[in-house]
Amino acid sequence: MDITFKKKLLTKINSVYELENFIKEKSIYKFFKKFHLKYHNEINQKINDTKGLPYKQLKPWIKSILQYPETIYNYNFLYSMGWEDLEIKSFIIEKQKHNSSILSKNKFYDPEKYYDKTTSRIEYWIKKGYSNDEAKKLLSERQSTFSLKKCIEKYGEVDGVKKFEDRQNKWISSLKIKENYLEIQKTKNSYKEKTIVEKINQTTFTDKTKEIILNYLTGNTLDEFTNKIIKSIDIKRYSDIQPFFNSKLIQNHFGVTSKEIKNSFYEKIFYNLKKQTYGVPVYHNGIRFKSIKEYQIAIFLDSNGIIYIYEKNYPNSNFKFDFYIPKLDLYIEYYGMLDGKNIEKLNSIQMDYKNKIEVKNLYCEKNNLYLIQDVNYNSLINKLKKII
Repeated sequence: MDITFKKKLLTKINSVYELENFIKEKSIYKFFKKFHLKYHNEINQKINDTKGLPYKQLKPWIKSILQYPETIYNYNFLYSMGWEDLEIKSFIIEKQKHNSSILSKNKFYDPEKYYDKTTSRIEYWIKKGYSNDEAKKLLSERQSTFSLKKCIEKYGEVDGVKKFEDRQNKWISSLKIKENYLEIQKTKNSYKEKTIVEKINQTTFTDKTKEIILNYLTGNTLDEFTNKIIKSIDIKRYSDIQPFFNSKLIQNHFGVTSKEIKNSFYEKIFYNLKKQTYGVPVYHNGIRFKSIKEYQIAIFLDSNGIIYIYEKNYPNSNFKFDFYIPKLDLYIEYYGMLDGKNIEKLNSIQMDYKNKIEVKNLYCEKNNLYLIQDVNYNSLINKLKKII
């Protein structure tokens, strides 16, 4: 399938994976990650049946296949963009909480502006075109007791029962929160009296992270602490350091904010990991791959029936490998940040990355580890084809 722009060939698309890459490169959808497997056959068939397609028609063409709704608050939209079930639910809940919080603040500081924007105000119903008496009646109905009977009358037997039970559960949860509030207040004072070790063990950090924090927290400045953390873990992405600056324990210990801890890390690693230095992350079979090319390597291994382990530590090391094939005792490293780069014209970030590559390769050589590595994706795949 040829994609054209102003009647000139922009690119050729021959498979669903090439289409995924094109969508990401051109940022056609802000929230797109991949196509779910259920769409693959249909998309491939459509690609084969379509000779040429103007670039501006690509989005409507995709929508005709996925049949996605327009709003990001709809589960089916995010599912069509390749999101997993738990990701979708978490995203929508957080978005709704955020929007609700903003609305509450706005209503508090400028109540008159929002009088007609909520169903709990008579102005809302009057604005909808109801008379004053009709608006009072509708408001009264809305504020009346939330009963099972009314739910069934309004939503039907099945949906009505579900909505009633959800509302009841939410109400019970809110009561429990209120009941626990005083208990929480009581435990705050006892928490202050605990030792650093007790406080660390009380956190939800992994055992390994607890051990690192325990070794480097006591008696150090924030600068020394972040220096030692960076040397102790193989930082590849934003989420590797996020737990440290989100931790209230660490913030309180040094008397600093989350932002100050974050900046202390960024000053030392020279770049903002949140900008997705390694590429656009993609979820596949429950694994979060750091980039499209790593995702494609996983697809290649899957298609050849190869069982692999993704991104774990090398033996007796803090370095992490990209892929490991247990059957062949083979480690795979794709150094994608340098793919297509001129070695003579690397910036400071890329030079740091290149130095890290050399150290990692030397470690594998010294420890007699079977390693296949390359900075070029196609070259790496060709190497793997010869072995597999």
